[in-house]
Amino acid sequence: MMVKNIVPIDENTLIRYCNSKVDKTTFKTGKRFNNFIQVKMISNDNEDVNEDYKIYKIEKMGYYEYVNIKKDMVYNGETCKYDLCYYALFGYLKNNKLWSNEDQIYYDKWKQQNNYDEEKSRDIVVDEWFDYLNERFNGADFTISFDKKELKEILTDKKIIIVKQDFNCYCFNGFCECCNKEIERPKTRFFIIKNDVMSVENVIDELIKQDCKTYCNHHFLEFFEKTKNSDIQFKMCFGS
Repeated sequence: MMVKNIVPIDENTLIRYCNSKVDKTTFKTGKRFNNFIQVKMISNDNEDVNEDYKIYKIEKMGYYEYVNIKKDMVYNGETCKYDLCYYALFGYLKNNKLWSNEDQIYYDKWKQQNNYDEEKSRDIVVDEWFDYLNERFNGADFTISFDKKELKEILTDKKIIIVKQDFNCYCFNGFCECCNKEIERPKTRFFIIKNDVMSVENVIDELIKQDCKTYCNHHFLEFFEKTKNSDIQFKMCFGS
């Protein structure tokens, strides 16, 4: 039986991450120490960079060696959150053709033709989601900070719950610097929510109907927290 050799990550090698004509991302390996190797990025998707070597542990998948290199936080339009992404730098990627002057000419032309602006594109997606939230929860006196999936989450199978809103933040300890004024601490409020489907969005709808308000800079509703001693009571958690 013939055993296939492992494709290693070689020392002192330039490795282009992919063959795309619009992605220049390239790494350089340094010295290898058994199951560890030096790696640094020498260019990102569109320009050269000057980074120091870092040491990465070599992993194996099938017949290939690879290292995981942290990339950046990338906006996920589906969840409306930023996810941490990685470069999986496999040994076989050394066979990719290195970036050339022809690639650079093509890339510059592509950017010009497509009016490419990654930051602008990301901002448009975020703005569209907040526009949707403002329309969906029209009349809310607070800001909804949930993504699409979180809005559909079911808090409980109960048909009646109590939602508690307290005002224990630092804003009410005399003079509030963030609001630039004295604010009297409001009394704790309790909202009785009745609904056959106790999803986050349905609970928010009921809170709006019952005139739930915030009175300080902490007006971003971030999540509901179930209280310890009750099956039907939840606390509203706000951020600033």
